[in-house]
Amino acid sequence: MPAREITCTVTEKTWITNTVVHIRFEPSKAFRFEPGQFLSVVVPSEDKRPPRRAYSFAFPYDLAKKNGYELLIKVLEDGTGSRYMARLEKGDTFKAFAPYGDFLYHPPKD
Repeated sequence: MPAREITCTVTEKTWITNTVVHIRFEPSKAFRFEPGQFLSVVVPSEDKRPPRRAYSFAFPYDLAKKNGYELLIKVLEDGTGSRYMARLEKGDTFKAFAPYGDFLYHPPKD
């Protein structure tokens, strides 16, 4: 499935440590992803072409269907994207493109 633009609404935000934030969100369009894939968040900017930052999904798609899509983000002091994501609150929206990546995990077959 090719990546497509989505608007994501934050449904939950929890600080796991003082530098790691857990963000649960619902996308405007549901999409399937495989273990190892990620989404590309558009970081608001005055630039003609706003920067993007990649974040891996924290839990498998089967859990995302049930509980919402989830990210665990390490917030860096000079991290444009991570600081933007850390400022989001429940109800806020962000723009992203997903899914990306072909470095996939395939469990061993018994």
